[in-house]
Parts: sequence; structure tokens; C-alpha cells
Amino acid sequence: MITHYPQTTDVAGTVLGYLLHALGVHQRYDFIDTAGLPEATVHVEDRGIVLSVTSKPAPALRDTVETLATDAQYDVVLTRVTRKPCDVIELSVDLTLGLLPCAPWSMNELAVWTGPDGDTWLVPLGIGPAVSLTFEGCSLELVPPYHTLEERASGILRAGADIASLLPLGEVQ
Repeated sequence: MITHYPQTTDVAGTVLGYLLHALGVHQRYDFIDTAGLPEATVHVEDRGIVLSVTSKPAPALRDTVETLATDAQYDVVLTRVTRKPCDVIELSVDLTLGLLPCAPWSMNELAVWTGPDGDTWLVPLGIGPAVSLTFEGCSLELVPPYHTLEERASGILRAGADIASLLPLGEVQ
């Protein structure tokens, strides 16, 4: 299998590529112009999802994410990228699930979590509802993919290491 990530050396493009891979998307997507969301935004129509990456701190853009998900009836995932000292990159995800049959569901400050088998989730601070990313799109699960907070921490570190490995050395922007 060949995985195509957006041709970029910046963190936003790499994070988008990582999430596209988790969704089982193996084609290129151009950035779209969506009112209020950052330039690094793609729409994956067959998964019913809009992915966006920003460096703006929370709570910026949360209302935009919720409004778009509600109006367009798509799941909208906004990943916040923060540079920390020593070139550490921290990710935080705000999302609104707009495809649920009842009403949109928003969750904020989730972490990107990757399991030992490569499955990718958006997980809460502790134990609670989480969202899996699969070839079917976003799936809200009441139980997270880990049993302990140690397993949670390992999965977050694994996701961070995976993303870091995709960035060329010295090219982090």
C-alpha cells in the first residue's frame, strides 16, 4: 500500500496527512477555502469529514467548527498545533460530530492517540467517550481504546513519534 501525504514539510500538512491516513484515504486533497477555518483545511466528502489544522490557541475557532458541523452536517475536526521548547510539538483537537442522528456533539481538547496496531483515535483527558478514525470516518465510542492512563500516555507518545518521523529533520515550521 502506498500512502500519499500532502506534499509539504510543514507541521500542518503532516498532521493532515496523518489523519487522512487514519481515515484510510490514500489520495491527495487540495486545501479548501472554508469561511472562518484556517488555510490548512481539507474536505473528505466520502467520509463526511472536514479536517483543519491551526496554530491558534483555544478557544479560537470552536464556534466556527460547531457552526460548520451543524449547518453542513459533517464531522469537523480542528487540530491545534503548539510549539513547545526544544522543538516539541503538542496537538490538541476540538471536534463537532455533525453526522450523528440526534444532534451535533462537540468535544474539546482531545489528544491524538495511536494504538500498537496503528489505529488512531481522538481521546479525552482521562477515561470517557472517544472518537475512532477509520475508513468509515469518525465514530463516537463511549469507552476509550485504553484501559489505564499509562496506556493513554503511551498511545499519545506513539502518535507524536509517528508524526515527528514524517517531518524532515530541520524542516519543522
